[in-house]
Amino acid sequence: MNKIDLIAKEISNLYKDVSSKRWVQYTTGFDLGITDAENRVKDYKKNPEMYKLVLNALVSQVSPLEKRKAEILNKSIKDYHLSDKVKKIKDEIDVLENSLMDILNKFRSQIDGKEVSSTEREKILSQSADRNLRQKAYESNLPLNQILVDHGFLKLVNLRKELAAESGADNFVDYVLDQEDLNLDLFRDWATICEQRSSKYQSKSNELAERYLKVDCLMPWDQKYVENQICSLNETQVDMTNFQDLMTKTFSKFDFDLSKLNLTYDIFPRKNKSEWGYHFTIEMGKDSRILANVSNRFSDYWVLLHETAHGTHYMGLNPEENILNWGVSGILAEGFANFFGNQCYSKEFLSEVFRDNYEDAFHEFKKLDSFTHYKNYRIVPDILFDQQLYLKDLNSANDLQELRQSIGKQVLGEGGYTVPWARLIHHTSHPIYLHNYFLGDVMSENMKKEFSKRFPGKKAEENPDQFGRFWKSELLNPSGKDPFLKLYKNVFNTDLSITDYIDSKCLA
Repeated sequence: MNKIDLIAKEISNLYKDVSSKRWVQYTTGFDLGITDAENRVKDYKKNPEMYKLVLNALVSQVSPLEKRKAEILNKSIKDYHLSDKVKKIKDEIDVLENSLMDILNKFRSQIDGKEVSSTEREKILSQSADRNLRQKAYESNLPLNQILVDHGFLKLVNLRKELAAESGADNFVDYVLDQEDLNLDLFRDWATICEQRSSKYQSKSNELAERYLKVDCLMPWDQKYVENQICSLNETQVDMTNFQDLMTKTFSKFDFDLSKLNLTYDIFPRKNKSEWGYHFTIEMGKDSRILANVSNRFSDYWVLLHETAHGTHYMGLNPEENILNWGVSGILAEGFANFFGNQCYSKEFLSEVFRDNYEDAFHEFKKLDSFTHYKNYRIVPDILFDQQLYLKDLNSANDLQELRQSIGKQVLGEGGYTVPWARLIHHTSHPIYLHNYFLGDVMSENMKKEFSKRFPGKKAEENPDQFGRFWKSELLNPSGKDPFLKLYKNVFNTDLSITDYIDSKCLA
């Protein structure tokens, strides 16, 4: 093992403690010393003698793979060697992020003065015929917008802007995308692409509103209800006692053996536990943990499959290749996870849950295909908001809301309501990340097409074991070794683009 691999191994060991403590905080609400654990990581990264070894590796005559590893490691460390100011800003960001995430994790919505859990809120949004109640459920997260601002969200945004400037980046978006081997050019025409299609989006939205609600337009609090009208089985109560057996069967079909992976689940809601779903990498290839909040609804399976796919992906990485593992693209990770989330709608999965009625269930869920891609399209304003936060001058909660509404108006052609933007935790914990889900779906759809192109006469869903091996050979095994856009072009022989997915799936 060379010197930079030894450095990366030490950093990974230190991160293991951070991840373990964060797991405790997100599952119980207790902070067992996350900041201290993070400081130990930072103290190690600040070591000037260690950084000299990284810089030497960057200029050494080594193989392309070793060069790639040196570049990834340098991106992880270099900020700590730019200036004392950069180090101070990064410390402030970490403290503020942890504080705001603690607020988000412990926040509980209220409707008419009564506290409701996320599962109760989702049940109202999907099943209540009372449109006013659905609107109240949607708006029950609005207080978070002001709460986050009151506790320093705009300060966090400005600190991130300052970090980018002090680090030599044009802006914070470029700063983060550079870490992911991406750049702003990839997103520069998204707003225009969507604006050109806003009338098509509106036509589809209005048609759904008329068909299922007998109203002129679809509002955000109508989306889940319409989805439930199209296919109510997503909200069906199911027995999830043996969910792990079902996970194992599903992944085995694609030649992934969960029985050999150290996956830990915490799936039941409780006080002070985060209400979202997460995959925690404690140690690459050795220890992964999955947080969820199930209520024994069929839709809970999608979350479990998605997070289990993350665990399968990261547990399948070589634990000795710490640096290359850090270079795995979020687009690849989320696309793979979304693909497996959607396996809950397959005949094989439905036959395990609905038994004798699985054929009927399969036909019912097929009705959701078009709506699912339409729903995916609605994340685009959140993606652009995620970026524009760092490209605009913002000074108040009202500025934030006006920005989010203006993007929604441009991209979707709709407005007239207040968006609970703060409920999307990524703005706080993982800025400039939301694009990974949408682009991951683009990649996943193209994987199916590419499989049929490489193996004429075969479809991915009819040859799951071979398709699983295709995922491994083309994307999972090489992941991290090349920047994602280069890997994507190697596989698909074209550049990554959103237009075909939008036209053929989202707005078809």
